[in-house]
Amino acid sequence: MVQVAVEPVIGSAAEVLLQYGALGVIVVGLAWFARSAITRERSMSDQERARANKAEEDARALNLAVRTEVVPVLTRATEAIVRATEVMADSAAALRDRRPS
Repeated sequence: MVQVAVEPVIGSAAEVLLQYGALGVIVVGLAWFARSAITRERSMSDQERARANKAEEDARALNLAVRTEVVPVLTRATEAIVRATEVMADSAAALRDRRPS
């Protein structure tokens, strides 16, 4: 009896699939496309996450600036407008009282 030594075919998945001809080539192509699409999506997701974190930090800084700088100025401006309105009302009342009837 003749014994034949059979060596197992050990190779990459692509080498094994390419043995199937056109179908193997298509599967390898689809696998390559899927891997590149997933890698691209992960990269874009990471970029979007970084952009969102930066926008959130900018919004925090803007809110802090509004609270510490703008609100006090608006409060003083509102108080000045209230005082000016009171003075104008007093002046109008005084002018009304001076008119000859």
